[in-house]
Amino acid sequence: MNEYFPELFRPGYIGKLWVRNRIVMPAMATHLAYTNGEVSEPLIAHYAIRARGGAGLVIVEAACVAPVGASAFGQLNISHPRYLLGLNRLSEAIHANGSRAFIQLYHAGRQTSRLKSGGEQPVAPSAVPFALLQELPRELAADEVKQVIKDFIAAAHYANKAGFDGVELHAAHGYLINQFL
Repeated sequence: MNEYFPELFRPGYIGKLWVRNRIVMPAMATHLAYTNGEVSEPLIAHYAIRARGGAGLVIVEAACVAPVGASAFGQLNISHPRYLLGLNRLSEAIHANGSRAFIQLYHAGRQTSRLKSGGEQPVAPSAVPFALLQELPRELAADEVKQVIKDFIAAAHYANKAGFDGVELHAAHGYLINQFL
């Protein structure tokens, strides 16, 4: 394989971050976290195996920056320091297997329901429901938009404290950042 794709297996840099090769495992939902959003042993094992498989960079699946931003059960949460211990164990497991570790930060916006967001009404740039769920979101006020920005900043800080090498902002698929775009 190296003879056909020599650059793929050569080390490289993302900014100043050295990566052992150019193979990236993108963020993909596993729903292996505990229902409260904490890291589970199966989740750690899942990512450790991917790192051991040779990816230079593993991007951990979408982690909610605010409880109201969750859209699924078994989804990671990175909205509070109480999640740091598990997230640190996760980043260490990826690093121990030779890969760099990023984590994807996200907020579902209107693409959730009260059932999945801890009983809170979904929020969005405007009170327009997501077609599949038909639950009316509450329009965010200007000060709430500033709080969402602070939530993303805090989550990036928690990711750093937990030992991740970087973050990826999920701004696609109709989630909150994409709703603003």
